[in-house]
Amino acid sequence: MEGAAAWLEEVLAGLARVPLRFMVGLLAALFAMRAPPSWRPVLYRLLAEWALVERPEIMAPVLVGAREFRPDRSPARRFGDEELARVGVPVQLLVGGRSRMVRPARVVGRARRLLPVRHAEVVAGVGHAVPLEAPELVNERVLAFTERWSGR
Repeated sequence: MEGAAAWLEEVLAGLARVPLRFMVGLLAALFAMRAPPSWRPVLYRLLAEWALVERPEIMAPVLVGAREFRPDRSPARRFGDEELARVGVPVQLLVGGRSRMVRPARVVGRARRLLPVRHAEVVAGVGHAVPLEAPELVNERVLAFTERWSGR
């Protein structure tokens, strides 16, 4: 029992660093995943939560990652303005319009100010995992971007 209490304390301490809007979205998604299968397409559209309708073989590694999460890992470091201003290669930015991790318009604005952005797009109806939620769109954009800016 002592080990379980220590684990819970560690998890709760880690959650203190997670933004509230992300936690609310996560709880809504967890609830939706327990909903009857016939409700999931509707909830997917409302929540932009692709996990509700994704194939099980795609979700398996995602669920393993979720189970193995440990809150003692440091969050990703935010790059400073000076660091971003040193980037010298053309940048393409695709941000999910329904991301609960970032504020899309803010991200695009900061990127345009500091990076050599050649193409920035807020993808409507998509959450934070743009390549998983809209793979065809991402493939299209990457191919068009590399063709246009490869120097050929």
